[in-house]
Amino acid sequence: MRNVVAVPNQKRHGHKILAILLGVMFVLMIAVFVIFSVNTLSLNAEDVQEVNGTITDVQRRQSAYIIAMDGEEYRLLPVVAGEADEDLLQAIIGQSATLYIYPQGEDGDILGFSTTIYSIEKEQGVKLVKDNAIIGCWVFGVITLIILAFEIVYLVKFLKEKDIVRGDVFKLMNTRQLMISQPRQHFLRLSMLPLIFALVFMVPMCIYSETESVLFYVFLGLFLGCFLGCLILMFSLLPAIRKKEIEMTDKALATLSSEENFNAEHSNIVMDVGNFLAYSVEEDGLRYREENEVDFIINTIKNDLPEGEDIEEYRAMIREDIRESKNSPPEQNKKGRKKAEVNYAEGSTLVEETILPYDQLKLTTKVCFRHANELMDIFICSNLKEEQFPTLKNDIFLELTYDLYYFIKKYNIKVEGLDYCLKNRKALMEKYCKCFTGGKEFAYVEFSDDGERQLFKENKNKIKINRK
Repeated sequence: MRNVVAVPNQKRHGHKILAILLGVMFVLMIAVFVIFSVNTLSLNAEDVQEVNGTITDVQRRQSAYIIAMDGEEYRLLPVVAGEADEDLLQAIIGQSATLYIYPQGEDGDILGFSTTIYSIEKEQGVKLVKDNAIIGCWVFGVITLIILAFEIVYLVKFLKEKDIVRGDVFKLMNTRQLMISQPRQHFLRLSMLPLIFALVFMVPMCIYSETESVLFYVFLGLFLGCFLGCLILMFSLLPAIRKKEIEMTDKALATLSSEENFNAEHSNIVMDVGNFLAYSVEEDGLRYREENEVDFIINTIKNDLPEGEDIEEYRAMIREDIRESKNSPPEQNKKGRKKAEVNYAEGSTLVEETILPYDQLKLTTKVCFRHANELMDIFICSNLKEEQFPTLKNDIFLELTYDLYYFIKKYNIKVEGLDYCLKNRKALMEKYCKCFTGGKEFAYVEFSDDGERQLFKENKNKIKINRK
């Protein structure tokens, strides 16, 4: 079977989004560059206002000097303060002075001053500010060019990518949203604590940021410390969480062959997620009946139905819904789907009471390994040729459940690789359930009597295994 279908290219979508974001950043950078350049580089000495008075104090605060005059405080711009002589600045205390106000700065920012002892003339201050602005323009320019280069690269990638690509059915059926495991839920709650504290510390940090107070740096340190604590939690706890998830999955799969499972009641109705057809598992093969789909849905929801509800009434409603869905025009079904949703099984049909013998299906084991939550999803898959059952679009994919495993053992159905996969499940999870295995989020592996083969990789050679 081909097991492939035309799907929207998600990679193209990603390139498009990134190109748009880079484009927005590029426009913003240009806007900032223009505003910054026009406002600062157009500054002239004639635009500078003057304030006269007597200097009462000069203090150094961080990278600037605070000059007190007639009860008001003025800040000498850091770019100008870097050229000032600290000893001479202390000598101007008590002197009559003229302060040059920076027209584009905050209240109290000055470009320079003039006294009989020491002066930084406004022309010198304007020059220092403009020189600093030119350096800033170069920095903005370089960053803008880098963003423009990335924009062009991703725009070219977006234009080169095809709208529609071939998607593998086994991959598509494993893109469903997963339940977050209990250990990971505990971790998320724990990791929220430092983030909440970080938000709390951010409020006083913003309040004291304008005053250049020591408290600003205290709260900044606490704020950064909380984020650092979150990172430490992540790197220290995630390996332990992965280990716990492996143990939980290992215990869950161990119950497949438990005495409790073999003594329980089981339904022989299974859903083929490769073709969305339901079969009954029988001794000589898989039997297709239209009613099987109704039975499968009933078996899935009956434990959640309110006590005393009439199951037969639900059965009739489900049967009618299925019939309407199958009889509705294909165009109507397509309209009801999301844009990115693909019905890879559309068109798969079988005649009522068709038997699919196990010896023709040649069942093997395929596993989707994930790096988090549901680590190991096992599928029993057929290995059909194109001419076999031509009305099926894809191979048969049956997700391994307690019910299916019971009937596999009851009827002694041959499934290549299943026993080895279950026997070595823990070692296999440790091998394949790694974050972004092989550069991807999931690892897909096929098991057979000849060995194991990781799918969708350049090197697809089988790895021989010694079976005991």
